[in-house]
Amino acid sequence: TYIGTDKLSAVLKRQTAGLQVIVKNSDNTALDSSIDSMSVRIGGIAEKLNMYTAAPVNQTKTVAFPLTLSADGMQMSNAAVILFSSAESPLFQLIITLKNGTVKTFKQPLSNPLKINTMLTLTLSIGDLFSEEETGSFTVDSWEAESENIDIPSIN
Repeated sequence: TYIGTDKLSAVLKRQTAGLQVIVKNSDNTALDSSIDSMSVRIGGIAEKLNMYTAAPVNQTKTVAFPLTLSADGMQMSNAAVILFSSAESPLFQLIITLKNGTVKTFKQPLSNPLKINTMLTLTLSIGDLFSEEETGSFTVDSWEAESENIDIPSIN
């Protein structure tokens, strides 16, 4: 093969998973104005991939990312985060910081692992939490899509 002159092609297999989190009120109203910020932590994520086999290595890491409030104030979400796959039932954590400095944390293991070539969308419905305050071509397969709903009960 002569690089730059021969036409090359390869099929790439995605070895990552995608995750998007959407948080909204269970009654479809605007989120409470006392919320200062929200962030997510997801545990059991692989540290790296084996260079030869693409198998995940050391699925003990935690990844954190912030959520952003929508313009209409109805939900907080993130652009898709691309991660290595996870161990079985990774721990999901939602951290909510209120404007008064109070931090509320919700933790739950996911029912399924983050799998390669899968985009998982988690939609969280919260209850009354705040009553207080081109040289050739490459082909990449499409994502498989999964979703999971989590209802967060009232925490007072």
